[in-house]
Amino acid sequence: MAFWLIGYDIADPRRLQRVARLLEDYGQRLQYSVFLCRLEAEAIRQLRRGLLRIVDLEEDRLFFLRLCQGCIEALEQIGQGKGVDLRQNHWIV
Repeated sequence: MAFWLIGYDIADPRRLQRVARLLEDYGQRLQYSVFLCRLEAEAIRQLRRGLLRIVDLEEDRLFFLRLCQGCIEALEQIGQGKGVDLRQNHWIV
């Protein structure tokens, strides 16, 4: 199981909502368009396939960044909002 930082920039409001709803099933929202997901290899493949069915690659952008354990341990949160719960294993509903 690995941590993934997944972000997006979606041009169309309808696709934007669909992408956000899908990612809410897989992880925790860190920012408006950035999610932290802790996923098994098959789950990240499933998520990628789901996102690629929604987005228009001519107008939208996705990024996937796999985080190492050192990155997770160095995570620092400052300011308002709910903190990230790194103990949470899986968020698929």
